[in-house]
Amino acid sequence: TVNLLISAVKNEASKATLLKLEKEVNVPFDLLAAYDGDKEMIVHKILNIGHDVADNMDFSQMNITLRKIFRLQKAPIDQVLFDKVFPGRGILNEDDFKVALKEELVKVYANETEKKLSYDIQDKLVAASKMDLPAAFLRKWIISVNKEKVDEARLDAEFEAVLNDTRWTLIKNKLITDNNLQVQEQELQDNVMQYLEQTYGNMDPSFLMDLSKRILSNEKEREYMVEQMIAKRVMDTVKAQNTIETKSITMSEYEHLVSHHH
Repeated sequence: TVNLLISAVKNEASKATLLKLEKEVNVPFDLLAAYDGDKEMIVHKILNIGHDVADNMDFSQMNITLRKIFRLQKAPIDQVLFDKVFPGRGILNEDDFKVALKEELVKVYANETEKKLSYDIQDKLVAASKMDLPAAFLRKWIISVNKEKVDEARLDAEFEAVLNDTRWTLIKNKLITDNNLQVQEQELQDNVMQYLEQTYGNMDPSFLMDLSKRILSNEKEREYMVEQMIAKRVMDTVKAQNTIETKSITMSEYEHLVSHHH
């Protein structure tokens, strides 16, 4: 059972589907489209599962059944709200509450814009590479290695994206090799703890440490964390070798840029 917040769904067609749901009726639902292809949000925020489970799931081919409807109401702007949203921060008035909210939003959009920049860098490097790939061979290989029957019409529609992903993998591996990018064990442990503290900030430190050990003992989760750290170092390397221009834009302009990329 998962809770879906209608206002958080990014795709308007998906939102319309959810609003038309009838109780206890099972319908097909493209969860990937609903969140504009944001797999990380789906895995960690919506389904709350590990990548060892997520890797075996096709988020575009899901089914959904409406069980309950919850309606959110605006809370009074008072001490109860301050303590609930920012426990232990000692916020006593609305002005300080707004300052704390702004700080949190800055963190959120700093992460979002870094993600968008990474996508843009990836796209530019792939386009600049002008790399020819054995497309016919790759198509046959994809069909042959899949245990389940491949929808060839869908593969045709998505094949250019598959080729670009392959190009990016080759470029990324070259950058990793040329710059000797590695992750040390202590760095991995520190990164997992930092991620858990950001996600479950108010939990007992001993609980977070135990959770960290369980994550790192899971081969797929461990591999995923290493890949994320290496990917960040690849991007940091590219950015260090180029000039990044910072530009201020409105929220609507930013949303347009993100939706255009997806």
